[in-house]
Amino acid sequence: MSLHGSPSAAPARTNRLQQLAWNIRREFWEHRSLYLAPAVVAILILVGYVYACYRMHVELPKLSTLPRAMQAAAIAPFYAAAVAMMATVTLTSLAYCVDTLASDRRDRSILFWKSLPLSEADSVLAKAAVPLLAMIPFESAMILITLASMFIAGSAFFAFSGLGVDFLFNAVRWADLASLATYGVFTATLWYAPIYAWFLMWSAAVKRGAALWGGMPLVAAIAERVTGSGDRVQSLLKERLLGAGDFAFVTRAPAAAKDAASKLIEPAPLYTPAPLKFFSSTEFWTGLLFAAAFIAIAIYLRRRQSSF
Repeated sequence: MSLHGSPSAAPARTNRLQQLAWNIRREFWEHRSLYLAPAVVAILILVGYVYACYRMHVELPKLSTLPRAMQAAAIAPFYAAAVAMMATVTLTSLAYCVDTLASDRRDRSILFWKSLPLSEADSVLAKAAVPLLAMIPFESAMILITLASMFIAGSAFFAFSGLGVDFLFNAVRWADLASLATYGVFTATLWYAPIYAWFLMWSAAVKRGAALWGGMPLVAAIAERVTGSGDRVQSLLKERLLGAGDFAFVTRAPAAAKDAASKLIEPAPLYTPAPLKFFSSTEFWTGLLFAAAFIAIAIYLRRRQSSF
C-alpha cells in the first residue's frame, strides 16, 4: 500500500460529503415548496385542532368519566395530524422529483452543475438524496413540532375547561407517539423510494410532461380495469402506494366501547412497529432494487444529454 494513498483518501471522502451537503442545501434554496408546504399544512392542522377543541367544550367534562383505555383515544387527532404531514411531504417530494432534472434543462441551470467539479452521477445522486435522505430528519422534526404544539395547546385548553392540565399527559404516551412518527417517516420514505426514483428518471428523460409520462402505470391500471384483463397493475400500484403501513406496522383495534358515555370518542387503533416484518419483506427489497435501477437510468440519461 502506498504511504501517500491513505492520507488523501479521508480528505477526498470529506470533500465529497461536503459537496453533497452543499448541493442538497442548494436544492432547498431553489425549491422552497419542500419546506413551505409542510409548514403551511402544520399551521392549518394546529388551527384546526384548537378549533375542534373549542367546539368540544360542552362534552369535554364528560371525558374525565371515561375509562383510561378510552381516554387514550384522545390521541386520534395526533395520529391524523402525523398522517396528514406525511402525505404532504410525500406529495411535495414527488413534485420535486418530477421537476428538478427537467427544470435544469429548461432554465439552463444545468450549466451551473457542469461548471462544478462534479460528475453527472454526483449531481443526480445529490437530487435523489433530497427526498430519500434529507427529507427524513426534516419531516420527522416537522411532525414532532406539530404534535408538540397540539399537545401544548390541547393541555392548555383542557385545563381551562376544568379537566386539568394533566389530562393529555395521562391519555397520551408522548414517547410512544414520537417514536411511532419517526419510525413511520423512515419506513415510508424507504417504501416510496422506487416511486421517487421513477419520477426522477422521467424528469431526466423529458423536458416537459414528466408527470404525465410517470403516470403511465396509472393509465395502464385503468385500461386493465376497463378491459377486464385482470388487476395485476392495479394491485401492484395499490400495494406500493398504500401498503407501507401494512408492512411496517401491526395494527389492532382496542376493545369495543360498552357504555354510552364512551361513544363520545372513537377508540383509535393501536399501532405496533414491525421492523422485522418490514425489512425482511420481498416487496421492500424489490422496491429498493427498482429505485437503484431508475436512478442509474437517470444518471445515464443525464450523461447522454447534449442539448439544454
